[in-house]
Amino acid sequence: MHKSHLADPTRLSRLMIAACLSYIWIVFLGMWAVHEDWVKSIHRIDRCDLSLFQLGLDLLEHFLNEGMPIPVAFQALEANSFVCV
Repeated sequence: MHKSHLADPTRLSRLMIAACLSYIWIVFLGMWAVHEDWVKSIHRIDRCDLSLFQLGLDLLEHFLNEGMPIPVAFQALEANSFVCV
């Protein structure tokens, strides 16, 4: 935040909202990758040692490289669906 040189609290709060929503969306993509079994396409198949954030970034990169549609909807998943495959 100190590198943004924002002094106006309103502009700083907008920056924080955008950063937080981006973070939540990337974690959502990581959870979606696990839930929809995309992990084997973007990561090693013998073990999962990436965070949900890194899985989300990798899935986003995969979708962009392959020209696939990017999911932007949020939905609640079951708690037992969050384990790595």
